[in-house]
Amino acid sequence: MRLLIDAGNSRLKWAVSRGRGLETIGSMSRDDVRQGGVNALLNELGDMPDSIWVANVAGQSLEDALRRAAPELADGAWHFEKTREHCLGLTNGYRQPDLLGVDRWIAMIGAFARVGEAVCVVDAGTACTLDAVDSTGRHLGGVIAPGVGLMQSSLRKDTSDIDLHAKRSKGEDKGLFARSTAGAVTSGSVFSLAALAERGVRELAQVCGHEPALILTGGDAQLVADQCQVACTVVPELVLEGLNLIAENEL
Repeated sequence: MRLLIDAGNSRLKWAVSRGRGLETIGSMSRDDVRQGGVNALLNELGDMPDSIWVANVAGQSLEDALRRAAPELADGAWHFEKTREHCLGLTNGYRQPDLLGVDRWIAMIGAFARVGEAVCVVDAGTACTLDAVDSTGRHLGGVIAPGVGLMQSSLRKDTSDIDLHAKRSKGEDKGLFARSTAGAVTSGSVFSLAALAERGVRELAQVCGHEPALILTGGDAQLVADQCQVACTVVPELVLEGLNLIAENEL
C-alpha cells in the first residue's frame, strides 16, 4: 500500500493506492496538519504504508511535519518528488526545469496520461496556473495568476470601499453582469480565470492545429469550469493521479 500526498498552499490532499487506481481519498487543512492530522490519518489507515509519495509546494516545515508523523518509516520509503526535465513522455519546457512547481509538473503528467494529446491544464487553487502541453508531450510553458480567493481578498483589502459595500450587498447574482458589489467581486475573479483558460485553449489550438483538451483541477476548478465556454473536464485528484503514475513507473 502506498500513500499519496498533494501538499498545497492551503490544503493537503491524500489518497491510498495499491496499483494504478486511487482508492480512499481525503483532505485536511494546514491547521489540521499542524494539530496532528497526519498522525490521525496514519492511525485511521491501520496498516503503515509501504511508501509515501509526496508533491509538496508548502515548504520544508510541511515536509518535516510529515516525516515526524511516521518516524518508523525508513528514509527509502519516503519519496518527495522533484520536477524533472523528462518523465513519462512529458518534456519540461522551462529554461530552468527545476524552477517549475512540482504540483504543476505532476498535474501535467496526469493530464497527458489521461488524454494522450495536446492539453491545457488549469489548477485553480490559492494561485491559478495554466500550462500548455502539445501532442508530443512537450510543455510549452504556462501562466501563474492569483486564484479566486486571492483576487477577492486583495480587492477587499487594498481598496477603500469595496469590502464595505460587499458586506452590505443583498441578493444573489449569477452571470457576468452582477448587480451588487459582492456579486461583482465574485464574477470578476471567476470569469477572469475562465477567460484565461479559454485563451489558453485558443493559443494552443493555433500551435497544434486542433482544439486541445482542457482539464481543470484545484479547489475552485468547478467554479471556473462552470463559466468556461469551451469543453472542459474537472479532475479533482489530478496531482494525486500523476503522482501515482510516477510511483508505478519507479517501482
